[in-house]
Amino acid sequence: MAKKRQSQNPSIDRCWSSIGVWGNQKPRCEKLAEVVHCRNCDVFSRAGRGVFERRPPTEYMSQWRKALAKPQRKKVRGRRGVMVFRLADEWYALPVNRLREIASLRPVHRIPHSTSKVVSGIVNIGGEVRLCYSLAGLLGVGEPYSKPDSGCPRMLVIELDDELFVFPVNEVSGLEHYAESALTPPPATVAGERREFLLGMFSSGKRQVALLNTDALKHNLKGISA
Repeated sequence: MAKKRQSQNPSIDRCWSSIGVWGNQKPRCEKLAEVVHCRNCDVFSRAGRGVFERRPPTEYMSQWRKALAKPQRKKVRGRRGVMVFRLADEWYALPVNRLREIASLRPVHRIPHSTSKVVSGIVNIGGEVRLCYSLAGLLGVGEPYSKPDSGCPRMLVIELDDELFVFPVNEVSGLEHYAESALTPPPATVAGERREFLLGMFSSGKRQVALLNTDALKHNLKGISA
């Protein structure tokens, strides 16, 4: 029976696996006293370079030729990632880079003597007490949870100019992408004051999603007091 070849390149002296740090033969390599570890030895370095310099197998090159010959998919420019969520019966989206946390629904404590329709109260997020805003109230689409709902309510935490804002939503759909070229103007039925909060609409399956204007949200939320 023919002896099994131990190395693809028999000219390489694999001393590191016999008398080196990865071997157990004696006497040990005399160079270890100087280099401490085989990876610091010129023999090991030359062997490593030899691995990269050797000619690749024929099947390896043919596989790469086939892969490179395949037509490349065209990339759609201007695609943006957004987090899609529902308020009442309408779907909205915010840039995913503004999102800091999706938290479970938790109690919102009313602020005494507060008459604001946009500041709902205070809420504990990650051990910190924060104002809880009503994005539904700001947009004028009705309060979430005002009627039986089959969704899964959540708290969204977003960041606008290094400041965090918390608001409840009826449901979070998840991360989606849209093409900027596919944005359409808001429908004519959207009231004038509300239109400032919308950059446009895009389709997601069978539903229409409104992309929110973060600059308008920042301007209005920062100007509201409890």
